[in-house]
Amino acid sequence: MGLGEAIESGLAALRRYRRDRLPGALGAFYRAGGEELLWRGLRVRSDEWVIDAGGYQGDWTAGALWRFGCRSRIYEPVPQFAAALRERFALNDRVEVVEAALGGEEGTLELSLAADGTSAFRTGGTTVRARKHDAAAACAQLGAVGCLKLNIEGGEYEVLERLCSSGSAGKIGTLLVQFHEVEKDSAARRLALQRALAASHRLVWEHAFVWETAWEVTRATIAFTNHTLLPEALERWPIGLLEHVIPRHLQIIYEINQRFLSDAAVIWHGDSEKLRRAAIVDESNGGEVRMAHLAIVGSHSINGVSELHSELIKTRLAPAFYELWPERFNNKTNGVTQRRWLLMANPGLAALLKRVIGDGWITGLDGLHALEPYAEDEGFHAEFAAIKRANKERLATTIHRLLAIDLDPASLFDVQAKRIHEYKRQLLMALGIMHQYLALVDDHVEPRVPRTYLIAGKAAPGYWAAKMTIKLINSIAEVINNDARTHGMIKVAFIPDYRVSLAERIIPAADLSEQISTAGREASGTGNMKFAMNGALTIGTLDGANIEIQAAVGAENMFVFGLTAPQIEELIAQGRYHPREYYDSDPRIRRVLEELASGRFAPAEPELFRWIRDTLLEHDQYFVLADFAAYLATQDEAARLYAAPQSWTKKAILNVARIGRFSSDRTVREYARDIWQLDH
Repeated sequence: MGLGEAIESGLAALRRYRRDRLPGALGAFYRAGGEELLWRGLRVRSDEWVIDAGGYQGDWTAGALWRFGCRSRIYEPVPQFAAALRERFALNDRVEVVEAALGGEEGTLELSLAADGTSAFRTGGTTVRARKHDAAAACAQLGAVGCLKLNIEGGEYEVLERLCSSGSAGKIGTLLVQFHEVEKDSAARRLALQRALAASHRLVWEHAFVWETAWEVTRATIAFTNHTLLPEALERWPIGLLEHVIPRHLQIIYEINQRFLSDAAVIWHGDSEKLRRAAIVDESNGGEVRMAHLAIVGSHSINGVSELHSELIKTRLAPAFYELWPERFNNKTNGVTQRRWLLMANPGLAALLKRVIGDGWITGLDGLHALEPYAEDEGFHAEFAAIKRANKERLATTIHRLLAIDLDPASLFDVQAKRIHEYKRQLLMALGIMHQYLALVDDHVEPRVPRTYLIAGKAAPGYWAAKMTIKLINSIAEVINNDARTHGMIKVAFIPDYRVSLAERIIPAADLSEQISTAGREASGTGNMKFAMNGALTIGTLDGANIEIQAAVGAENMFVFGLTAPQIEELIAQGRYHPREYYDSDPRIRRVLEELASGRFAPAEPELFRWIRDTLLEHDQYFVLADFAAYLATQDEAARLYAAPQSWTKKAILNVARIGRFSSDRTVREYARDIWQLDH
């Protein structure tokens, strides 16, 4: 069956179901308005139809009948179209439309060439006649062509295939193809239509690459590093938007999707559900392009940024793709540059390290291992602790200038500095601070050591819950800092306008680094590395790079708590997490949430934070209440250790000495070696 037959059969179906989505082989057709339907670049009106492989960017004007900002299109008028054009636009002398099948020798190909190609129907071009199998040779001798019109008898799409591989495609500015021989029935219409679209796509490439070559070059050039598992951060672009803004790109995406699904269908034995889940184009909900799927299909390497994250990509985010191409998936754990975050940000500690172990760590962070013996040296302890105290005093001065809050440098500086997001659980820290305050003022239980809680970070402009978390922290700070009963024991500050210059003050001053995200949600984190590099101990969950940091510095030199990623996945899968059970069984949780809802921390607006209580009880998707008791117990453990300065300082020194793996130098080398196969 010829392509003309297939297209006409499809059009007949279109006309029958003009206002509805078509089932079956032709796939999804969308109504674009009025009498016009659009299907992956196929535009149908009542008086003509166009298969537009370059994206319609034209306007109906007498000066330019069809103007395209693209390089190729396939076009066929129905009978009466030429007359309609002439009558509508009075272009009798400037329109040429071939309405009948070509005469002459069987199997011939007519090439009608126009000089400029600004109008698809301008006359005055050159005509060359050749047998269809000689079309490529004929094109090769024509030089640069403004407009090439192929009148093909018998629907021989092989002509397009030959042109695609001839090396002459880059010489053609505009392509018009008219097919003849129309029949109503064709079981091969879908395949023929796909091949025609693929053929016209190939004519678009500037260097006349066939699709397969262009695709291999593209895939070899691109590697995909995923940085998040959060569904809302994995972009899905509406089809309607892409059709309007970048129609040509959308058509290429459709072609990539179709070829991928065709290959995958063979491996998956036509499993339609698996193919639907893996498709780049999601046909539901008005149609969307899954950008992560496009990135995976179009890349020769896919990696996460911590060992846990990379495993979750394989098992949670993209298991179908991992099944297809396991060799493409790998891990590249993040790193940070010690030249910024230690040498520049902490000059006191950097100077001490250079004096004691030399400066090799500046370009080879593994050199910090030489510091380990000094973890038992009391003299080094004193110098190390003095530098930490000086950094805390420097930060206290900055905060006083910014917020007019006085901090005690002798207190435990408990810090969480990162982007504000529910999964990072600044809320868990806030609830912990509330608990300690209530225990002090209501139960008269003093904290084991004085605490200074410091939180910094920014929220996305439209992220209401994150902004309300900032509001909550500031409200807690206002209540606690103005209550005389907390003097010398608890202080809270939210540091505004978090940025690199502030981070360079905050990180060297931290005693305790809060890395408390819900397990399985954080891709890696880099703050955890920066804090440990500067001698802070970590309190955190087994999430992101925390797991690898624990393996490097030793579990005994961190404070780990909370559910693990597999435990959380199991609770979700079995539907066994009921946050209200924690509320009912733990009076500490119950008191904190009720005080939150009562307005105690927002007396001017008593209902301001009630939504937090209600949300946690009904839909605690980040397992705040599930981890609350373990968090309090681990915080108490940290306080006990801080009360023993020698033990605390020893662990802090070991954190610095064993953090060498987390240099960005190592990460860059791994990318160069494993993904780009560069020797140096």
